[in-house]
Amino acid sequence: MGECVFCGKAAGMLAVAHRKCRDQRAAAVERMASLFEPFLSGSLRADVFASMLNESADNNKIQRHEIPGLIPGWLEMTIADISKRRPPTAHERARAFVLLAHYAVTTGQDAPEWVRLWGHLDVCDPAGVKSGRKGVAA
Repeated sequence: MGECVFCGKAAGMLAVAHRKCRDQRAAAVERMASLFEPFLSGSLRADVFASMLNESADNNKIQRHEIPGLIPGWLEMTIADISKRRPPTAHERARAFVLLAHYAVTTGQDAPEWVRLWGHLDVCDPAGVKSGRKGVAA
């Protein structure tokens, strides 16, 4: 008899998870995605945001060690949602990279497409103050 990977209780013959646990987790992953737009547009420190994600994960059948793997997808969903209304701002792009760096998510060849596309932009200096290229990342 297999154990449910989410709740640890008996899941049934050859089963790895209860359907209810799987559905609850999927709903939690979607709910947690809603936290990202306020982070991208705001000024909350990445470590404080990470603590919020950890707390939410603890309450929603998501293991903390899974969060770094979920970050790119959550950001991609958030960016796609923002893009339906308007282009993401330089501030939002920079904040996405702050979060990727906090979780040590790759921005190289294995990164999601939006990360590779944005990676060549001057997102760490969106106003062009250091580079003298004002407006490049806007």
